[in-house]
Order: sequence, then C-alpha cells, then structure tokens
Amino acid sequence: MRSQSSLKSYVTCNHDSLITVMRAYEDSLAFASSASVVRADYAWRVTDVAVADKVYKVYRCEALYDSLAMLIDAVDFARATPPVVDTDSISAVSATAATFHAKVPSNGGEAVTAQWFQYGTSAASLVDSAAVAGTATPFTATVSTLIAGTTYYVAGFARNAKGTTPGDTLSFITWATPTVDTQAASAVSATTVTLNAAFTDGGSTVTATGFKYATNASLTSPTDVAGSGTSSPFTGALTGLTHATQYWAVGYATNAVGTSYGDTIQFTTAASAASCSVPSVSYDGHTYPTVMIGNQCWLAENLKNDDYNDGAPIPGNLNDATWTTTTSGAQAIYGEGSSAVNSGSGDEVANLATYGRLYNWYAVNSGKLCPSGWHVPTDAEWDTLTSVLGGTAVAGDKLKSTTNWSAGDGGTNTTGFAALPGGGRNRFGGYFIGEGSNGYWWSATPSGSNAGFRYMAAADPQFYGSNFGLRSGFSVRCIQD
Repeated sequence: MRSQSSLKSYVTCNHDSLITVMRAYEDSLAFASSASVVRADYAWRVTDVAVADKVYKVYRCEALYDSLAMLIDAVDFARATPPVVDTDSISAVSATAATFHAKVPSNGGEAVTAQWFQYGTSAASLVDSAAVAGTATPFTATVSTLIAGTTYYVAGFARNAKGTTPGDTLSFITWATPTVDTQAASAVSATTVTLNAAFTDGGSTVTATGFKYATNASLTSPTDVAGSGTSSPFTGALTGLTHATQYWAVGYATNAVGTSYGDTIQFTTAASAASCSVPSVSYDGHTYPTVMIGNQCWLAENLKNDDYNDGAPIPGNLNDATWTTTTSGAQAIYGEGSSAVNSGSGDEVANLATYGRLYNWYAVNSGKLCPSGWHVPTDAEWDTLTSVLGGTAVAGDKLKSTTNWSAGDGGTNTTGFAALPGGGRNRFGGYFIGEGSNGYWWSATPSGSNAGFRYMAAADPQFYGSNFGLRSGFSVRCIQD
C-alpha cells in the first residue's frame, strides 16, 4: 500500500489525470473482487491565487489523494489471499512427546495474525491444538501428552485477514517398547541349548536383550540370561541344564520406553547327560540298546526272551483256558495260542520282532526275567522316571516311539525310550487286546492280590500308573541294578 504523502507529491492540481487514475483503480478493484464497477464522485477544491494583480485558479487535490489512497488499499486487499503454510517436519519424537515444525513461505499479501498446529490420531480429524507464540516464521510447538506406540497426524496452520490455511498433513509414530518374537530353541543337548529371538525396536534404540527360563510354564522364579547383543535377531546360550527335562523360555528386549517380552516357548533337553555303562545288552538271542534317562539306565526295547536268565524256559503258547488259570510264570506273543484277537495283528513273527513278548506277573516275580545285572522296575523307579520327565501329564509323550501308534500320535520320543503299543493279554478270557493303541508295562511291586503296572494310550500324552491282576499279560522293560 502506498502512503498518502507519496501520492501528493505527484501533482498538485491535475485533477483530470488524477480522476483517470482513480477510475482505473475502480476497474482493478472490481476485477480483483469479482464485483461490478462502482463509479464514485470525488471532491476537490479550487483556490483563487493573486499573482502580480492577476488571479489564478489553483486546484487543491488533497481530498482526491485521500480517496485514491483508500482505493489503492481496497485493491491490494481484494488481491490478497490467505497465507501459504508448509508443515516442515517432526523432531524429538519420544514415547509421549514430539516437536512440530512449519513455516509460512507467503503471507498472501496480508500480515499473519496467528499460527498454530493441530494434531490427532486420524488424518481426517486433527482434534488437538498446540499454540504458537508470535507470528515469526518458521514456527514450532512441542507437545508432551502423547500416547506411546501411537500413529499421529499433524498440520501447521496460519491466519491473516483473508482467512486461515492449513499446511500439508504429516504423520509420525511415538516410541513404544520393542516387539519381541521368541523363536524355536536350537542346538538342544542334554545340558545346553541355544535360545533365539528377534525384535522390532519400537522407534527407540534397543539397549539390552535377554531370556528368562524355568521348568514351569508360568516361569515362576526364572533364571535370567543376557542376549548376544542389541541387534536383531539375538541368541542366548544356556548351560548346566538338567537332561531329559522340559523347560519354558521367553525372550525380551529393552529400550528407552521399557521392556517387552515375546511368547513363551518350550523345549526338552536330551535324554541323557551321560551314557549307560554299556551301549547294548545281548540276552537270550536278542540285542537290546540302552538309554540313560536321568540317573536310570534302561533297556530301550521290550523284553523278547522265552528263557529266564538261568536258562530255564518260560512256558508259552498257552491256550486261553491255561493262560487264565496258571499261577506259574508264562509268556506270550501277541495273537499266539488264543482263539480271539480283538485288535491288532495275529502275525506272531512280526509282533515279536516289533513289540516283544507279554509276560504274566508270576514270571516278573521270579526275579529271573531280566538279564543278570538288570531287573523289572519297582513302582518307585517308575515314579522317578515320570518325575524326571515332568510328571504323568507329559511323560507319556516323551517316552512314546514316533511310529506304530494309531491315530497318528507317535509321541516325541525325546527320551529315546521308544515305548511301543504292544497291547496285552486278558487275565480272564485269555484274549489279546490293544496292540497299536495301548502299551502296558509291569512293575515289580505287588499290591494286595494285584501288582503295579504303567500304561499309555495313543492320542494321549499322559503316563498312567495303577495295579492289575497277576494273570494279565503285559510288556516288560528292564532297568539296570
């Protein structure tokens, strides 16, 4: 806008020229404001001036100049626009704070009267406002009441006499705790394992990683081990573990916001921290591998012998009536000597090779069924095995072979015990039942008119204990003295 004094310096009294200029500005105002041309009447005054006895008329145009100045101001305002705003950037982002930056590249021809920021969790609804003191450009504002791990949107705003303009909308994410993925354990041995995990940092640099592990799923009183570093993925090396034991573990990562944990994973250490004193045992024409579970050394197959360890034969191939009435030691191959095989196979050769023989408890009680230096386990020894493996609810799955079980449930056989579903022979009818779906093993512990035994079933991870009639035919596993 031009000053009135500068206008008055042009001419003093050329009112015709001045009116022409004012008419041009009227046209400009109409064009700038998209309105009809308005022609105004402008006043000026005439003064008589005497010079050397002559009188001259002098036009005084101050009023016209004032009107022209107002007209020029009106044209300038009509041509002005709202400000131009550029939302520049977001800095100093943390879990709860951020600083916004913007500038006004053009004030639109009118002075900026206010500047501020609006932000929110939806680009379509910037509901929160951050004030800015003054109207200098560029301008900033800091907010410190944000929510961690949240996406925000922000835009700068400016206002002048022509209106309010927003800048472009930018987005940012406040810091959060890391996101951790606990992955499967690797290099599992009897006493060592490598734990694995990965993370995303949540916007803030990870400063520590690690794992917690315990022998219970709730990780009560866990052991803490540091991770391999602060980059992703990371590992943790565990040593000094107990063999044939189930563990649970979780990975974690820490940044400036806090610590986050991944999912809890499970692993089971290998069956033996040491080997049995002998890798195998040859007995009555068969060779049995051995396996160390905890501090117990077991034969890794069911017994197949038809002689006692003193060379005396164990009666076999008994018919149903004899089997159900004998009070002497006896043995049978699944399907042999019976008129009824309720489930499983009647192929005695294949059954002997796969599942071994079934014995009544009178043979067990002879004390001569297992090889010299070995014996049929007692209830207490079965209980020790079960406890080492984490209890009855999970021991069956760890003992079962991966094959030959029906329903597709072959267990994990993490112990190497390789239990198979050899079935059993009924104490009353003498018939066979359960091959492929159930396994039964004698205990050397009597229980009234019965004796203890252990059993497991397909599609069931448990290892059960109970007692049963002495004429029943069950499998036998031997444990080293």
